[in-house]
Amino acid sequence: MTRLVALGPECAWEVAQNTDTVIDRYWATNIALEYCGNSVINSVMAIGSTVAGFRVARPCPAWLTVMRALLMELIVRYWIRDNLILNIIMLIDPGAAINQSQVAC
Repeated sequence: MTRLVALGPECAWEVAQNTDTVIDRYWATNIALEYCGNSVINSVMAIGSTVAGFRVARPCPAWLTVMRALLMELIVRYWIRDNLILNIIMLIDPGAAINQSQVAC
């Protein structure tokens, strides 16, 4: 049952992410001007990654899971100038500073 709680939001997001509404929002906020939706394999692998992540995180204390998630967010922010937190912010309330930091070299 607990796996379904983790898997449900991921599956819902994979469906929502491929709707015209979300794709139009990505375009409107300049997050991904060439984004046309995920491929089926991308969505399947994202769901598989959620399952794998849940299996890794489940036996760990909550603080360790949170620290790992924050570390991964920091690493991808540094490496590719993007992460989940920035994507959520840009979808809800886009800002020029974030947009500029993502295209800066």
